Order: sequence, then C-alpha cells, then structure tokens
Amino acid sequence: KDLNRSLPEYAGYQSPEGIDALRRVLNAYSLRDSELGYCQAMNIVASTMLIFMTEEQVFWTLTVMCDRLVPGYYSPSMYGASLDQSIFQTLVEDTMPVLATSFKKRDIQLSIACLPWFLTLFVNSMPLVYALRVLDCFFLEGPKILFRIGLAILKINGGALLEATDDGMFLYVLKEYYATLGEPAYPDSKNARARQVTKFHELLYVAYSDFPNITHGRIEELRRSHQLRIVHSVEEFSKRTFLRNVIDTGGFTKEQLSLLYDRYYSVLFYARGLDSESPAGGRKEADASAAKITLDVYAFARFMYEISSWMRVQIREARERTQNHRNVSLADTKRKSPASSSTGLSGDRSGRENGNKTKIDDISRETTASLENPGWFVTSLFRYASRTVPPVSRLHAFDTDSEREVSAASDL
Repeated sequence: KDLNRSLPEYAGYQSPEGIDALRRVLNAYSLRDSELGYCQAMNIVASTMLIFMTEEQVFWTLTVMCDRLVPGYYSPSMYGASLDQSIFQTLVEDTMPVLATSFKKRDIQLSIACLPWFLTLFVNSMPLVYALRVLDCFFLEGPKILFRIGLAILKINGGALLEATDDGMFLYVLKEYYATLGEPAYPDSKNARARQVTKFHELLYVAYSDFPNITHGRIEELRRSHQLRIVHSVEEFSKRTFLRNVIDTGGFTKEQLSLLYDRYYSVLFYARGLDSESPAGGRKEADASAAKITLDVYAFARFMYEISSWMRVQIREARERTQNHRNVSLADTKRKSPASSSTGLSGDRSGRENGNKTKIDDISRETTASLENPGWFVTSLFRYASRTVPPVSRLHAFDTDSEREVSAASDL
C-alpha cells in the first residue's frame, strides 16, 4: 500500500507501469537483504531515483546507500536514523546554542521535523525539483550534506523558530519556508544578479559556507561516540515493547521476565560471537535470518546455567568431585610408594606415579567433556524436572552470591 503513496505529485507513479517497476525494485532489495526486508520511507527514495535510472541501477544504488551511506536507517528499529538524529541534536547545540535552549525550554522536539529529513533525504519535505539537487549533493559528498542542509534550514529560519511555542508552530514555520524556496532571496536588492538568487540558492550557500567543519570524519567520530547510548536506548525500547506484549507470563513477575530477557539475549549474543569465529561461521551466518533469536542446545545449557541455581550447583559439585578424586589419587600414590633409594624401585615408583597421573588426567578430561556435553545437560535437566514441581517458584536469578545460590538450591 506504500507504493501508491510514492511521489503522488509525479504522474509516472499514477499508472500500473510505474507502480510495478517500483515494486520490482523493492522486492529485489528485500530478497537481497532478507533480514532487513522493506522499511517505510525506502519507497520514497527508490521512487525518486527510478525517475532517472533503470531498475537495476536503482537496485544497486539503493544497496550502496543502505549499506554504506546511511547504514541502519531502514532497519526495523531505525537505529541509524536515531543515531544521526542524536548527532544532529548535538550539532544544533554546538552551532546554535540560543535556538537549542529555546527548543528545550518550550519542549519542542527536533525529531518531529528532522527525522523525515534524514529518512527521505528531504524528498518529502521540499518540492521535488529542489530535493533532487539535495540528492545530487548527497551522492556526491556523502551523508554530511544532510547535516549541513538541516543546520542551514534552522539557521535561516532562526528568528521565526525562536518565536515558536510548540511543535505545531515549529512545523508551520518550516512548511512555509519550503513553499517559498523558489522565490527570490533578495527581491529588493538593486543588484540584478542578487535578485536572481532564490532562497534555495541561499540555503545551499549557507550550508556550504557556514558549516565547513561538518566533515565526514567528524560525522564518523560522532557516530562512534553516540553509538553505545543509542544502542542501549533502542534495546530498552525493544525490551519494553516485547515484555508489554507477553500474553502468558507463566507465573513470572515483571522483574523476573525482565531479567530472563536480559540473560537470554546475553547468551544469544555470545553464542553468535562464537559461531562467527568458528570455521562454519559463514554457513551459520547465512542461516541466521531463519533462526536469529533461537538457542542451540549448547547456548540453552548456558542460559539455564545463568538463571537456575541447581544447574550451577551441579556443575560446581562435578568439578569438586573431579578435584577431590585427583587429590585422593595422588595422596594414595605417594603413600603406597616404598621409600627406596634404589634405581629400580625409583623407576617403578615414577612409572606408577606417571601412570596414575595419566589416569587422573583422563578422568578430568572426561568429566570436563561431560560438563560441556549437551546430552549430559539434557539428562540432568530431565532428572531434575522429574522430581520437582514446575520451576516457576524456583527461579533464583537474583541470587548472584555463591553462598545464597547454594543455600537456595539445598532448600529445593
């Protein structure tokens, strides 16, 4: 349904031929990147490029744009757009502190107007003839031009924006400015050439002359510095949305569900890291889209270890038994060895000690392997579940202290 809303002012997209061409491009890209698929606003940019390019050219241009120029803009969480919005807010505070203070005092949200600038590359904001020139600058110089144009718009309209008292007035000032981009910037000038300068020419001049320090290097540096905070906010939003939509909580409290969510995705993150480092990591990454939030039996064992004290107690006891067996066997070997100084007896004693040590090492390796074996974990899980009630009341995820974990497990 987004296809019919793509550039409604352009006649080419009011016919089945134009709509079908745009559909083929977006379908091809969604197949190329199945995990990303299609995101709103992608149709606006693709339809604009399709006016001047073939379908194949638009596909590859869209691929480069999403992968390199504006990564994360069209993901489900819009992580990249949120990141650049945070950067833009910082740049406004640095370059126009009076305006930024006025926005903050009156609780005017920059993202209301500025987020569409970045998502649609100004296509949905300006008249198409001027948005096309911004697109030319964008593909020529990279994403820094989005920040420069945005800052120039705010600077040119700074006086009117200082009078804005709410978001509605803020949007109205910008809408009126976009409608006059083709008008002369200096209509009363005595210079004939100055009277030919339009407001759009003025916009580009201010963008390039007043903000030369907005470079690609600075944008990348700001992206790195803001990245962790944006990732955290996106993850928190996803977590709240997920927990809000849980229908059957299984008897867990909201705090316990929150902790289960954190432990689950923590285990999933490290499991993916190990998969990517393994020789089969490439094949596993290819299958990630089909099972991107599922745990294999190894990761599930780790997850159970993170949330259940009985699993940690069993592993601890198994390791203690291994160490005790090693200590007792070594003590018996030393006690049973005759104290003789003869070469033959010494050789026999050292041979027996080496044999016992080898046997103990084999037992230790077998025990360690069993702890890492999913089959051993599953057997322990079913053996534990067969003699206990359902684990709703047995979640000891809050017992981070070892002594409390052991005491809680012993009560079970």
